[in-house]
Amino acid sequence: MRTCRRSRVAASCAFWGVPLGIVATSSEIACMATLTLLHRGSWTVVRVAGEIQTFADAASLKAVLFERIGRGETRVAVDLSGVDYIGSSGIGVLAQAQLELSRAGSSLVLVRARHEVRHLLEIVNLDRLVVFLESEADLDRL
Repeated sequence: MRTCRRSRVAASCAFWGVPLGIVATSSEIACMATLTLLHRGSWTVVRVAGEIQTFADAASLKAVLFERIGRGETRVAVDLSGVDYIGSSGIGVLAQAQLELSRAGSSLVLVRARHEVRHLLEIVNLDRLVVFLESEADLDRL
């Protein structure tokens, strides 16, 4: 398991401003992802920061994405600019979200993925299914 060295970390999953989980502080703890939901025009954007390496991180991301998709929202983007690492569980969630959106005639959009993260997604051929954008402003052109 990868660890994150910080003197104080309090990571939470913020969903409409409501924290869904808090991590205790420590000098060396596993990094958890922080999720923030926002709207940009007709787009729902989920900003992710930290690492998506545990089942709990992936489950939080899945809950947020599938709640929006379940409401019939088909213009869904995930901003990965703050993601340092994504494991197989997180990749699986992105693939599942893409599958659900494709059934509705849409595609998942991944925004500002760091080189290392994008490389992992390319290794598993997810880049053939989703749309990658360099900035959130590019959403306005889709």
